[in-house]
Amino acid sequence: MRLAYRSIVALLLCLAGSVALPFLSLDSAPFHWQLFAQSYDKCVADKTTLCLSDGRFQVRTLWSSQGGAGQGQAVALTGDTGYFWFFDKNNVEMVIKVLNACSINNAFWVFAGGLTDVRVEMSVIDTETGVPRGYQNPLNTPFQPIQDTRAFSTCP
Repeated sequence: MRLAYRSIVALLLCLAGSVALPFLSLDSAPFHWQLFAQSYDKCVADKTTLCLSDGRFQVRTLWSSQGGAGQGQAVALTGDTGYFWFFDKNNVEMVIKVLNACSINNAFWVFAGGLTDVRVEMSVIDTETGVPRGYQNPLNTPFQPIQDTRAFSTCP
């Protein structure tokens, strides 16, 4: 629960404008709350959760289109990489990897690419520190690559 508390505090600080999460806006906060309102003491992979970098990072997605909405379905590929599907398990919508670049710039990197133009909300949480990062792709916009080489300055 200690990490859940940190995540909730971080989310509240974002809403107050004290900490930046790129995807967060007041009008969509309830949508995002589902991604943060859980305990992060340990990442547990399931059908909607990827655990990357030896389980240190928890990744979840929410999607919405004019025809519906839901949670992305997670599929692990390697220890650092996975993907999500939204409509059909044979249709990859988004790929993500989290890399340990502590020896390069003292940070963990987040890279993601999408094969979609639906609205995507993605949360990546460092379960060791409770630090969250959020990313968004707007509806009817081709998914722009994410190349965040300073995503988490939480190296040991």
